[in-house]
Amino acid sequence: MIYEYTQAIEQNPNFAIAYYRRGNSYAIQGKDDEAIYDYSKAIELDPNFANAYDNRGSAYSVQGKFAEAIYDLTKAIQLNPNIPGTHYDLKTIIKLRKKSEIFGLIKKLPVVKQILLLRQCLDKNTVLGEMFWGHEDVSEYNMKSDTLKEMKDHFSGLVENSFTMYKSPSKILVLPLKAFSVN
Repeated sequence: MIYEYTQAIEQNPNFAIAYYRRGNSYAIQGKDDEAIYDYSKAIELDPNFANAYDNRGSAYSVQGKFAEAIYDLTKAIQLNPNIPGTHYDLKTIIKLRKKSEIFGLIKKLPVVKQILLLRQCLDKNTVLGEMFWGHEDVSEYNMKSDTLKEMKDHFSGLVENSFTMYKSPSKILVLPLKAFSVN
């Protein structure tokens, strides 16, 4: 099948589904780097391709790149909460690690991804937040958890130091401060 998908890609380099399916073929063969490349290309061509995020997250998990896996699985759930197995895969990664370990992994990601994940981790109304904290109280009044306090402080620092936030009634727009610099 890899040959057929490669031919389809050669005929149409913007064919996201061909990259995705070739990535699946590579993953079945245990060629995770190649699979990740193809899933990434599919996402580049179609940023709302939930299944590509899901499968890339699974490939990252196989490689032990758990921060990347958490990001991709969370993104897949945001785009399509009904993909079979995605919730289970994400919950498995989170439940098998200490919160401080997950926080340490998230801190290794690029700042934009850190902010997106930390925002969700700190909000129990999100799938990631609910999985991360379970039934623990994450309110402003419960600062017993060192990890919770550290996550909130880190998140605040990232937002204050790297981004300007513009609030409108319907959404929050986060822009890099360097976008406003004048050369």
